[in-house]
Amino acid sequence: MRITFANDSALQLLGTDQLNVVGAGPVGCVFSEFSLQNPKARQLILPILRENDGWELLNGTPRGYNHMHQFLKNHKNDPRCYTEVLTIDDTQAYSIEEIKRDIDMGDMTWELAQQEYWCSFEYGMEGSVYSNYIVEIEKKNHIGFLPINIKEPVYTFWDLGIDNAMAIWFAQFYGGAIAIVDHLEDTNKGLDFYAEELKKKNYYYGGHYAPWDVSKRESNGLTIQRNAEKFGLFFERVKRTSKVTDDIQLVRSLMPRMFFDEKKCEYGLNCLRQYHWKKNDKLSIEGRPVFTNQPDHDYTSNTADALRTLARAYELKQIKPQPRAQINAEKSYHDMKINFNYLDKKQTNKPTMRESFGKHKEKKKVQNYLHGQKRSL
Repeated sequence: MRITFANDSALQLLGTDQLNVVGAGPVGCVFSEFSLQNPKARQLILPILRENDGWELLNGTPRGYNHMHQFLKNHKNDPRCYTEVLTIDDTQAYSIEEIKRDIDMGDMTWELAQQEYWCSFEYGMEGSVYSNYIVEIEKKNHIGFLPINIKEPVYTFWDLGIDNAMAIWFAQFYGGAIAIVDHLEDTNKGLDFYAEELKKKNYYYGGHYAPWDVSKRESNGLTIQRNAEKFGLFFERVKRTSKVTDDIQLVRSLMPRMFFDEKKCEYGLNCLRQYHWKKNDKLSIEGRPVFTNQPDHDYTSNTADALRTLARAYELKQIKPQPRAQINAEKSYHDMKINFNYLDKKQTNKPTMRESFGKHKEKKKVQNYLHGQKRSL
């Protein structure tokens, strides 16, 4: 996917699904169909373009109020940028009668024609799961500046993907209102990185909620949950759902109660707008796509799944202040009265059975462990 020319310059094609863009060292970069690209790729490559005194070109048709719309809005009056929106009325590439005939014959929906020919951002990506719901809450001014109440705890809701993207929503709860005050997502980072990032935000945390697979074992033989505890992260496990579609419907039902901070949640909101159902290639025809009942797995999935974690925890009434929610690795690591729940670390304070496991089947393990410590002393 690379052509090297006689003068040693090169033309290379890359995708942004894996974010393998660092190290390319371009002087110029074209983001074709930018609304379908992962916007984090541009963030990663922008410093390289700055260093090379380079240029970038972003083109495409709208897919709802996503990162492309935000970019156009932010840079419309930027003297460093040239922006242009050209509709069918400007280009006259096709006759209006021909487009109308396609719509009348059922070869194209009216909404798709508005998007493709008149560059309308009003209509989200075809097959979008949440875009219409986000448009509705936007009309009700549920997206804007959202101050954090320092007297109330912040709860985090995760989608775990250690080897790829990991997404976190930060929320506060006031009666029936869900105030989503922040969002964090990164790739190829370990739990230690996220623990440090949570510390830097300096929020007063009430609890950290992870999906059911937090109990999966990693290569060192411990579960993700146990490994996280080494860094002061104590997860509350949210039970596995029976159907993804049930969770999606639950998120939709809660959406009218949600308020989002526009700046801190910008990337997360863009992911939710782009999150879409998987296309059925066998049944779809040009201009008339047919979708399955399963969401497509792409860069938007992690953030969308983290919101499902929030919805499930809310439904199960799990959201309540936890005494060990604060991210303080040193204190949490040795505070055996609260956190003694593994046997591979030296004990500093002798815990009671209730404090350590609270389960009869673990009683013998603890007794044997404590007996071994006495003998070693």
